[in-house]
Order: sequence, then structure tokens, then C-alpha cells
Amino acid sequence: MTNPTIPSPIAQPATRQPLGLPSLPRSLRTGLRQLLGKGLMVGAIALPLSQGSFVSAAIARPGLPQPSAQATVQERVISVQGQGAVAIPVTHTQIVVGIEVQGRSASETQSQLAAQANGLVDWLEGQDIEDLQTQSINLSPRYDRNSVLTGYVGRTTLTFRTPLEQSGSLIDGSVRNGATRINNITLTASPEAIREAHKKALELAAQSAQGEADTVLAALGLTRKEVIGIQVQGSAVPQTALTRGAMLEAAAAPPTPVVGGEQTINAFVRLQIRY
Repeated sequence: MTNPTIPSPIAQPATRQPLGLPSLPRSLRTGLRQLLGKGLMVGAIALPLSQGSFVSAAIARPGLPQPSAQATVQERVISVQGQGAVAIPVTHTQIVVGIEVQGRSASETQSQLAAQANGLVDWLEGQDIEDLQTQSINLSPRYDRNSVLTGYVGRTTLTFRTPLEQSGSLIDGSVRNGATRINNITLTASPEAIREAHKKALELAAQSAQGEADTVLAALGLTRKEVIGIQVQGSAVPQTALTRGAMLEAAAAPPTPVVGGEQTINAFVRLQIRY
């Protein structure tokens, strides 16, 4: 028995895919052409092929600038810091006075502390002072060396500011009217004088920073252009402190001398200058 003759398959011409678009579903090809025609796609796209592979294509929107092949030249900037200092005379004294009392019970100690503090406050309010404030109040138990409770200690502190020439008499008067401690004495200028001195110090600091930049640039044959960054660094106002932590005796004490001096106000300015 002879096998029937099987006709040879006829070779089919290869199907050409549109240039730039792989074999995609018809709806996807149509949407992609619309986007390309409108110029709405910029960047790179990834198109899926068979077996999970992808083909990527870069598409640039017409009319947009393309990245330059040349490296961008970095901006030339110099950073400098200037300091300004202004000395002003000390005209006021900030005084901190304290009261310490002892009692056998908490209520007795607190009552004694309140009475003594009220007497001192009443006297201070009749003096030429500013910013009278209660700084602290404390009541704590007192023990002996065997850790046996023997009583209580009450403490309070008051602070106020006064002109320098009246400081000595106010210190002595505070002791005579209930204060048992002079905790701290700070010599300072008036708040108004400090504010004006700080403005002047900032001006000097800015001029100093510009001068330093000019000196460096001139040495290199360069010139300063415009300031592109400013940073003002705060600085604490220095004060002259005189601390007396010992108990004071009001009787037969000589007048307390308080001698003033100068106070220096500092300011710092950092500039970034293009050249």
C-alpha cells in the first residue's frame, strides 16, 4: 500500500512590522501613535514583548531643550565671616538676694519664710528698682548625720535691677530688711543701650566680612560681585558677675561698694559672595 503524497507547504512571505513599534495589540498601537502624534510623551517607555521581555525606546517631545554634553560650570562663591564688637559703659546692676529660714515643722517654716519675704518685698517696692521678681521658693526637710528628721529649711530668692550708683545701698538695705544671702550681682548696661550697641556691632561685622572677601579676591586678581547669602549668628551678651554666697550679717557692716566698668557687645555675620 502506497502512502498518499503530502503536498509541500507553500512558503509564506514574512510579515513586516511597522518601524519602531514591536508586535502589540491593536488598541495599544493605536493609543501609542496618538500620543506620539501629539508630542505628549517625554523620556523612556518600555514595551512588552513575548515571554516577559521588554524593549525600551527614548521619546523626546519636540521643542524641549536637550541636555548639553558639556559639563555645567559650578558657580564661584566665597564664604567669609566678620565680627563686630562695641564696648558700652555699665550703668545698672542685676541683684539676686535670698532668704533662708529654719523651723521644726513644715508649716512653721513656711509661715516664717512668707513673713520674712513679704517684709523684704514691701521694702524693695518702695525703692528705685526695676523688674522685681520672685525667682524661686523651696521647702525641704533637714536631717542629722543619723538620717533623723530634725526640721525643715525654707528658701526663696528675689531678683531686681537698679542703677549702678544705688546698688551698694540696696544690697545693705535688703540685708537689713530680711535677706540672708546675696546670691549674685551682675553688672550690665541698660536694655536700650544693649540693643543699640548690638545694631552697631552687626553693622561692623557685615563690613568686616566684606573687607575680608575683598582682600582675598584682590590678592587673586578677582573682584566681588553680589552677596547671595547672609547668616547672622547670635551671641550671648557678656556680663560681669560678682557672686557672694555666704550669709550676711546686717549689724555693723560697712557700706558695700559696687564699681562699674565696660560691657562688650559682640555680633557675627557670615556672607556668601559671588565673584
